[in-house]
Amino acid sequence: MPVPPGTQTLVLNDDRIPLNTVRWQKGFKKTLHRTVCEHCEGRGVIFFERIRVTDCEYCEGTGWQPPAEVIEYYDIFVRSAYREWPVPAVIANRRHVSRAFRKVPYSKQNVYKRDNYTCQYCGCKPARADLTVDHVVPRSIWKGTGTDTPTNWRNIVCACLRCNRDKDNRTPEQAGMQLRKEVNGRIVEYKRPKQPTYQEIVLGLNQMEIPPEWEQYVSFVLSDRKLT
Repeated sequence: MPVPPGTQTLVLNDDRIPLNTVRWQKGFKKTLHRTVCEHCEGRGVIFFERIRVTDCEYCEGTGWQPPAEVIEYYDIFVRSAYREWPVPAVIANRRHVSRAFRKVPYSKQNVYKRDNYTCQYCGCKPARADLTVDHVVPRSIWKGTGTDTPTNWRNIVCACLRCNRDKDNRTPEQAGMQLRKEVNGRIVEYKRPKQPTYQEIVLGLNQMEIPPEWEQYVSFVLSDRKLT
């Protein structure tokens, strides 16, 4: 079968922590391109005090290794006239990539990413020009305390122009509307949105159904996808 459009490869750090996702073509290249093995400096063997100890297990004695190794494959193949290659689902970098998992700043664009550019009331995906953000609890009746403002992660959702107008200056309950979104292929209802994690935004886990090949590597992120 041909590779489905939009197929992604999950990229892990050398400690198996998710880094990002890339198009499968880029993931495929990262496992084929060869560089000098840093463990044996391209010699293919390991020496200790000038005595040959063993063949290098990292490059299998070749002196060369790709920058990433395949951890999981999809049951999908790329074929040429003479051979076929499985498409990598999960790859891991051989070198450590430093990355700070910081708090996701609030912004309209990040709200769009969290909600997958989808209206959280009717479930449509409008054109960007017709996509707005809506205060779940209107500013006019917000009862926050201190520096708590109505424009925050737990009170803002994506909404199409029509739903935003229909809801007007009311809560969803007052307007007879319900917040809902798609999670892992099913529609669930919820009361309040939440602040996304850095991994959710970078990996785009809010915007896709998680392939089973990824689940054990992103389970700690998925455990945070609780709607409150």
